[in-house]
Amino acid sequence: MTPPRFVPFFNTFVPFAAALTAANVYAEISPDLTFGRVIGSILVSAAFALPACVLYAASGFASVPSTAARYRQLLWTFAFIAYAIHYYYAVGVWFGWDFAQIYRRQRTVVAGTNNLLIVTWGIDVLFGLFGPAAGGRFVRVLRWLTHLHFMIAFFVAAVVFRSDVRTTASLVMGVSIGLAILFYLFRWRFRLSQEEHQVP
Repeated sequence: MTPPRFVPFFNTFVPFAAALTAANVYAEISPDLTFGRVIGSILVSAAFALPACVLYAASGFASVPSTAARYRQLLWTFAFIAYAIHYYYAVGVWFGWDFAQIYRRQRTVVAGTNNLLIVTWGIDVLFGLFGPAAGGRFVRVLRWLTHLHFMIAFFVAAVVFRSDVRTTASLVMGVSIGLAILFYLFRWRFRLSQEEHQVP
């Protein structure tokens, strides 16, 4: 029998492995292998980041050990791995690590947002390996901002920006993340309201 502590990992890793495999198959049959990998990997990242963000908001952004927190961390970590793969194929393979070209084509705000996200998300995931409370207040604030950062960036890319490569999947996921942003901000405001009404 599988020890209980491995159940969350099993329940998140297996779907992640299946989704990443499906993304690679999609890339193989697409007209452009590299671009297919760029699109497939970001969709996998969003598919795992979305439930992580919802779990995080539903918990009231708490940094306490729990089964939900374990699932959130695993989903968030696998989403980061998929995003790192996306970043590699987009920046390294597609653009050949030519950041000057990237900033010319994507403009400073978009390119800067993507580069900042890979750094802050990586830091958050790294601290998360040591437990939900690791890093203290700095990581708690960074975690909150990074979750919101990803959701806004994906929503803008999938819904706001017009693109010839926008797929039905990316549009549906973008709208879903838009709804998650509203839930995220509602939970944040609700938590602030609770703290304001607490008796000292």
